[in-house]
Amino acid sequence: MIKGFRDFEQKLNEAKLVVKRRYTTSDPKNIYEEETVSPRGPVRNKVLQFINSKNKVSEKEMHEFFDSLQETYGKIPKWNWLKRNENLVDKEIDEDGNIFYSLTKRGERVLNKRTEYEKK
Repeated sequence: MIKGFRDFEQKLNEAKLVVKRRYTTSDPKNIYEEETVSPRGPVRNKVLQFINSKNKVSEKEMHEFFDSLQETYGKIPKWNWLKRNENLVDKEIDEDGNIFYSLTKRGERVLNKRTEYEKK
């Protein structure tokens, strides 16, 4: 049974994965803020798993991977997905001008929380 607003709010957010918690001391009740991510998101999950499996992925490999996703999901993931999700995927350029992609700390956290969620 839901006894208060806080319990009600927790019931609403139970489908989200908590990526990061920030505790504040300005409030005497020590209320925290959470960064949450939806467990759904098939394109995001597949891209993060692909990059994590190789640690670093070249631009050519990313092109091939995005082309294979088009066949699988029916959706067409575009290159602006990487631009919109800069907080999950890091873009590196080496001395020769080759572009590589790797996961950021937040991307690793999202992937780890997602795998924990799947195990439940």
